[in-house]
Amino acid sequence: MSDLQQSISTERALELLIKPQRRQILRQVADTPEGTPVDQLKTQLEPADSTHSDGSGSGDRRGIELHHLHLPKLQDAGVIEYDATQGTVHQGQQFQEVLSLLKVIEGHREDTSTSTPDSRLS
Repeated sequence: MSDLQQSISTERALELLIKPQRRQILRQVADTPEGTPVDQLKTQLEPADSTHSDGSGSGDRRGIELHHLHLPKLQDAGVIEYDATQGTVHQGQQFQEVLSLLKVIEGHREDTSTSTPDSRLS
């Protein structure tokens, strides 16, 4: 099996999904399979923390985190392909595997949040 055909490990996928910003990126890219503009990702990305109560600098911080942290991590893992010349992000070879895991996690969270404590014991 070549490197391009190998599946991403569960541990690596979970590591990528630990940050809410990367989960947001995956959801957005899933919704726009023809390519997602990086500017759109930047405006929709929630900051990791509320650094300034007046909101100053949050857009700059989002852009820096997007370009220097989140996109490179996802691209290195083969989850996305980033076309810097066009300013777009596309699904990579490992995208569906990581997105599937994200859906399972989100589905599990919804299932446990709607069940009562007694029903979880059954």
